[in-house]
Formats: sequence, C-alpha cells, structure tokens
Amino acid sequence: YGAIEYEWNLWIEAFEALLKRLYWASAVVHLDTELGGLHTFRWESDNGFHSPQEGALRVRCAWEREGSLRG
Repeated sequence: YGAIEYEWNLWIEAFEALLKRLYWASAVVHLDTELGGLHTFRWESDNGFHSPQEGALRVRCAWEREGSLRG
C-alpha cells in the first residue's frame, strides 16, 4: 500500500470501527514504512475479552528501530 503513513489516521479509524463490531481479546498491527520505520500497534480489551459495541478501545503504540544505535 503506497504512502500509507500519510493516510494512517484514516486506516486506524476504519480498523477500530471494525474492532468495535467484533469479538476479540487483543489485536496487533505492524506498520513498516521508509519514512517512519517500524511501529507496532496493540489493542487490548479491559477484561480480556471485547464484545461488539462495548465501549472505548485502548491502543498502545511502540516504535522499533532496526540496527545498532552507533550506526
């Protein structure tokens, strides 16, 4: 998908709308772009299980860097 980093907020909104309609315990999305590097997004339910239309979602993002810090 070309240039997803420019439309990422829209993609997240659509993905979270899908999650709100599903049953799930956790979800993970990996985003790797030339511009922003590797990011891992995790959604976890408050009670270990999410039912459709069950309140707000909680997301955690972690940025990962490949290679050493010294170049």
